[in-house]
Amino acid sequence: MTNTHKWLPVLACSVLISCYASAAESPREFHVWATSCAHVPADIRRGRESLAKVIRQSEGLVNGAPAFGWDIMLDAGDLSAHQTPPGDKDGMELIRQYQVMTKHRREQIYNVPGNHDAPYYDHGPGSWIRKWGDPLGENTEFSGVDRTRRPFAVEGTWERYKFQAGNILFLMLADRNDAPEPVGRGHSSQGKSGGYPAGAVTRDTFNWWKKQVLDNQDKIIVTMHHHALRDTTVASGKGEGNPRYHGSSGGAEGSSYLYYLIENDDPKDFKYTADAHVFEDFLDEFHKEHGRGAIDLWIGGHTHVKSPDDNWGGKTISERRWGVGFLQVAALTKHHGGSTPLSRLLKFADGRAEFKADVYLHEPWFKDNPVGVYKPASITWSLRHKFIAPPPIQAMAPFPKSARVFTEPYVGPKSNRKAPVGAALIKAAPSPDLTSRWDATNGGKLNLEAALLADTSHAIGNKPRLVTVNSKDALGLIVPETPSPRPSPPVGERVPEGRVRGIPGSRNATASESNQGLAMKFDGQQRVRIGRIDMEDWTDLTVSAWINTTNNSPNMRIVSKDDLGEPGNFVLLHTGPGVWLMRAWDDRAKKWQAATWRSNGLSNGRWHHLAGVVDSRAGKIRLFVNGELKAEAPWTADTLDDSDKTDLVVGADSGKKSFGHTFTGMIRDVQVYPRALKVNQFGATDESSTPAGPKLKKQ
Repeated sequence: MTNTHKWLPVLACSVLISCYASAAESPREFHVWATSCAHVPADIRRGRESLAKVIRQSEGLVNGAPAFGWDIMLDAGDLSAHQTPPGDKDGMELIRQYQVMTKHRREQIYNVPGNHDAPYYDHGPGSWIRKWGDPLGENTEFSGVDRTRRPFAVEGTWERYKFQAGNILFLMLADRNDAPEPVGRGHSSQGKSGGYPAGAVTRDTFNWWKKQVLDNQDKIIVTMHHHALRDTTVASGKGEGNPRYHGSSGGAEGSSYLYYLIENDDPKDFKYTADAHVFEDFLDEFHKEHGRGAIDLWIGGHTHVKSPDDNWGGKTISERRWGVGFLQVAALTKHHGGSTPLSRLLKFADGRAEFKADVYLHEPWFKDNPVGVYKPASITWSLRHKFIAPPPIQAMAPFPKSARVFTEPYVGPKSNRKAPVGAALIKAAPSPDLTSRWDATNGGKLNLEAALLADTSHAIGNKPRLVTVNSKDALGLIVPETPSPRPSPPVGERVPEGRVRGIPGSRNATASESNQGLAMKFDGQQRVRIGRIDMEDWTDLTVSAWINTTNNSPNMRIVSKDDLGEPGNFVLLHTGPGVWLMRAWDDRAKKWQAATWRSNGLSNGRWHHLAGVVDSRAGKIRLFVNGELKAEAPWTADTLDDSDKTDLVVGADSGKKSFGHTFTGMIRDVQVYPRALKVNQFGATDESSTPAGPKLKKQ
């Protein structure tokens, strides 16, 4: 589902997105994060968010992954992964993963396309990257790029553009795989499949680049293209890329470097030069004539190195030639072609004629090294000029107001199954049916806290811990796992409402307990399986819960009747940093309908009430937060679709053998009704019934 939203301003307490200064006497630093080859579809189909994960790592949102600062991200392309051109579903997944950002804005990412990002040439040059990568900010609604919010203004075209940060001139060059064969993917009528890995630019692009280099010798110059130049970094020699790293479509001998020069890109009079090496010749001649490099740095991706120590053809990931530094930055992917997921962190310091480049390992796989900087691969190289740092980048909301929010899970090209995302799935332990604690006729409370309190034999599998909560202790205290001082009913037997010690509103609670209760505490490894509730004939639905979390991770399910790998019923969840939604499968529309609201204010360690409502008579699906209507979406079906017959679950998805999309934080007082309730019918309406919770507004 998508919807236009209002992006909330970044909180004043957020870390300033800017050049970094560690101490008053230290020079201000400018950090460039260089990435390539996320191959988002290849990884998401196997449960890994190749972009979202590394962004969360950079912002300190992943346990065990050291945060790192960046002022701009330079991405060398291959955001897609198919052997045929990418489509809108790939673009939506790309932006969904970018939308996990909380401390940076979309416009701090500068994209160029790789060979896998190209369309067939009759679909329009660069049509996919212009819509979703959008270096010029032409398609803000889809890409989230507003050119007026760029920290450093872009000049040029999607195919070749420049921007300047301080005295660094960045020259960004597109790979032109949207060309007739053998250079590119050809015409759609041919339907050819293949990555066509050999790199290509037009003669016009080369001439533009050469002019920029000659006209700006007073600046530090950094060039990015998806490909390396010939004989620079790992496997970039003639014939070295195939078959170890690349396929053979379009020319095996040049599969690992910038091989083609397109002399005329008109398909009716298409002309090209193979193995043109015009960039290499220019750099060589300039170096011989002037005794220095023409530019400072060339950054490429494309070849997925096996490790940060990879050496093929006598070349590594960091090499110098013609007075120029060459960095290989691929790849972020794990599943496309196989690689050790890594990227490069470049640090420039004001007043210094050198920079440092570190390798950041995004998975703990290489020689048992942890996630973080791999120090043996760090290099420090000289620059042709002293660096002059730009002014600090001011904090803004991550996305402009006019950008869409994309929340739908990625759907692969050969299946209608929803792909799981995020962490590895957790094995589901046996657990008894708890539906007898719920009023099947009228709906209402699920009484899960009472069920867990009564479960002294630990029959409930994967269960969360119980915590006591009150207005003075919003974080909760662990309830000792000792038998209750009085006999507890066996699991599956209904506990009379209001007669469990510590539950708010209990008729036998003491005065000190009147503002105290129990909540379920999840740490991302648990869930509560309620069991099978048949909703096939339900015309309406209300599901509500109180939540308390400080976690801003994506895909945290609060209440779910939906298996990750099967058709769905409904889900109430947090789908990305600050993105909350209620979604249900609309069988008539044949798609998920989702009421989506964005706010980082709910992950503040205080109690908040969420309610999702499906109202067939009104034709709406609605999301209420703290008693206020925050979002709604159209609903066209007459009844809910329960054809998959999944279990009702709290804190994760409904998988039978395994589960994911787990919640981190506290949940209490979950309620489910077979009708569309109004706000004043949601249940608890003031602080006395839910600790540290806001009053719900009556309508």
